[in-house]
Amino acid sequence: MDAVRQRLCDFSVGEASAQGEYRSVAFRAGVLSSRVGELCRLADSLGGAVVAHAGNGIVVGWWPPSRNLAEAQTRIDRLRQAASPGYVVVPFCPDDWKQPLDIWGRRRGDWAVMQQVKQALDPHQLFNPGRFVAGI
Repeated sequence: MDAVRQRLCDFSVGEASAQGEYRSVAFRAGVLSSRVGELCRLADSLGGAVVAHAGNGIVVGWWPPSRNLAEAQTRIDRLRQAASPGYVVVPFCPDDWKQPLDIWGRRRGDWAVMQQVKQALDPHQLFNPGRFVAGI
């Protein structure tokens, strides 16, 4: 049990090296409860570490630091395919990787409503421009 506790305590995204060479990528997925095991096995096979909540279908994970954006993109794309019709978002990655990784994933059916809410609350685009859901 102590080994499990230690692994859970060590479960963090980690920082880039002082030179900024190595970069971690974290993900959060929501899938049907019946598919949690499948998504965990896939993330594990891609070299990731995961914590899952089988009761609600939430899977949180990360990959060790990497220099390779293409590798990160491939991993995220494979997770998104496996999670469909669920979602995979990327809450942590290097700033210059956010656009190519499409951190919010595919736009959902309620995207237009979210855009209207953002417009109503921030008509002059002053608050965190481009940082709301799906880059709104």
